[in-house]
Parts: sequence; C-alpha cells; structure tokens
Amino acid sequence: MIASVIFDFDGVILDTEKPNFESWREVFASHGVELDLGHWSRHIVGTADESNVFGHLEQLTGSRVDRGAVESARRVRYLRQVNSQAPMPGVLDRLREAQALGLNLGVASSSSRGWVEGHLQRLGILEFFGSIWTRDDVANAKPDPEIYRSVASALGSLPRQALAIEDSAHGVNSAKGAGLYCIAVPNSITRRLQLCNADLRIDSLTEISFIDLSEELGLK
Repeated sequence: MIASVIFDFDGVILDTEKPNFESWREVFASHGVELDLGHWSRHIVGTADESNVFGHLEQLTGSRVDRGAVESARRVRYLRQVNSQAPMPGVLDRLREAQALGLNLGVASSSSRGWVEGHLQRLGILEFFGSIWTRDDVANAKPDPEIYRSVASALGSLPRQALAIEDSAHGVNSAKGAGLYCIAVPNSITRRLQLCNADLRIDSLTEISFIDLSEELGLK
C-alpha cells in the first residue's frame, strides 16, 4: 500500500519547463542557431545544469558567448512568465485528495531550495509537504536515486511504499533506481519522450485519483 507520494517540482507542480525552453530558444535564435526541442527534452530537462545549455550553444555557433550577460537577460524574461503561473492542472485536487487519505507528501527537485519553496509559498501549497529535498541537499543529482531515497526515508516510508510523480527521463530513472513506484505525467516539453521506465504514464493529474492509481498499479 502506498504511504507517501513524492512530486517532482518543475514541470509537474509548476509549468516552468515551457517558459524555460522558450527563453533559451530565443537566446539561440539571437545567435543565429536553432534549439531543437528533441535535444532539449533528452539532454537538458531534469538536470538544472545551465552549463549543458551553454555548451550546446557554443558547439552550434563555434564560438564562446558571454554567459553572464546572456543568462542575466534571459532570466528576466523567464521569471516574468513563471511568476504568473498557477499550479499544473490537477495538482491541487491531488494534494487535497492525498491529505484526505492521510498520505505523506514530499518534493524531490533538481532545482534550488529557494526556487522550490519560494514558488510553493507563492502558490499557497507549501504546507502540504512534509519533506522537501532539492539539489542543495544531495551530493548526486537526478538521475541518481539519492534524492528519492532521501525523501522517502524522511517521510518514514520504504521505497516500495512510495509513489513518485515525474515528467522527465532523468526523474523517472531516479525514482525507479531508488525502488519507488513512478507515474510519468509528461508536459508539453517532454511529451515526445518515451519515459518507458515509468510504471504508468498519464497525460494529466486530472485524469486519475490516487485510489485509481493504487488499483491500476495493483497496490490495494
């Protein structure tokens, strides 16, 4: 039986993925090259590593760029979009359902603690979560399983008692490597990925309840 549900943050709770991709695509276009969505989905999403993006840009252009200046301008546009976002569809319903069922809730994110907790506070849902782990709290980022093992343990659950909700290949592999059940809920950026290691794939958290998920995964 599932005792804990652990959410990824970017792209699962809040749609930061599309604004992030769009802001970087503008950067690439301003340098005369194209940022391919397939490359972004496979190699960038879920890593929170800007050096990967700059490395790809410099590889395509064949020259170094002023990373500080580029990132400063890009981030202004990106934050303007993200700060107006509401939670992803179905998130509030699933949080309330989990609370009513007595499930423990956690977050496992590749972003910084300030980023995650700041947005959870802004969205009015910070109090739902009993444990929040970010890249600031682990030595090894996703797809390493460290973060999911840590959150499950902090919530008092064995891995097999915990369910992860993810949107990227790195995230799915991290959760499965830790021994958790995992459902993939891809967003507009990761929808083309197979995410075949997940136990179940759905299009939105509006589609299914945690009770239905338990039945679907044979966890009753």
